[in-house]
Amino acid sequence: MLQKGKIQVFQNYIQHIAYSIYQTLIATGILDGLKFPGTSVSIEVSNSFIALVKTLGCQVDNHGWNGITAQLHDLHFADNIQSFEHLSEYLNLPGASDYSSHIGASTAKLPNGFISQAHFDDILRENLSKLRKLIFEETNCEPHIYGEGLFSTYFDPRTITPTFLNHTLKSHGFESGLDGLVLDICHSSIASDYLSKKVYGMSYTFEDYLADLDLSQIFIIHCSGGYSRCCKESECDFQDNRNMDPHLISNMNDWKRLLFILAQAPNVFRVSNEIAYSGHHGALLHPKEYCLEAIMARTALETRNLDILYVVQSIVNSKLLTDCSNLEEIILEVKGFL
Repeated sequence: MLQKGKIQVFQNYIQHIAYSIYQTLIATGILDGLKFPGTSVSIEVSNSFIALVKTLGCQVDNHGWNGITAQLHDLHFADNIQSFEHLSEYLNLPGASDYSSHIGASTAKLPNGFISQAHFDDILRENLSKLRKLIFEETNCEPHIYGEGLFSTYFDPRTITPTFLNHTLKSHGFESGLDGLVLDICHSSIASDYLSKKVYGMSYTFEDYLADLDLSQIFIIHCSGGYSRCCKESECDFQDNRNMDPHLISNMNDWKRLLFILAQAPNVFRVSNEIAYSGHHGALLHPKEYCLEAIMARTALETRNLDILYVVQSIVNSKLLTDCSNLEEIILEVKGFL
């Protein structure tokens, strides 16, 4: 068994990925758990996820469930919060009593386009209260709730700034507020570009964005690749969210950015990889890419070394068979570098 560090590695559940791959990645310590596939997936996919987690006995990254919206400042966030038929079963999976979702709301989900900060606060406070009550009733556990910054393709641009994100936190004086933040690397990259070009009218880099964010309150990092490749900054009109945030395999620049964040955010306990597609949004994810992403994430956290990441990437690309039938053998070889 791989000696795991304090930071967990989770990865998106993808229904067509073979059970043997999940079993190997969990059993060898490459992954600690799986992330729920999304609030809009079918009941069939949700039930498959629940069954798989029960079989594997792994942890769950609860980023929502069927019927709940993914916008914490949505006035109607809690309207269908209990509509998922297997909600109690899901929330009682290992780790699922903690929850994360997106800070802010689309303008269509707000009561009007000019609401005050106080009104934003009231909406969030009420939604968090309902969420905590429900989870406690179903699990007898007090949940930790984390908020994730998004970007302004359809979210109100006021809600994507580090100032707004910090304001939602208990640690910043927001009574009954969020317990911490999720930093999505792709979302933050898009948000900093948007703020630079559409709001501030001056340079506002990803590094500036991080400098304004309370990095001590970052507990979870979401990573996946594609923004810089699918939407060049000079050509981006910030309208096509699927092109900007395509959830593809990470490249070395993405891993470098992850290491840069980890060096400054001392309280991160989990990295959740959100890879979902191959090549472009909507394309079926290849199992070999799924395995490579998981192995690279674990390598990044264990070594914090780009040179080793290059070596491991080369090993997996050249030696892992297309059907991943030799996955365990490849992991054994990679362990020699961890």
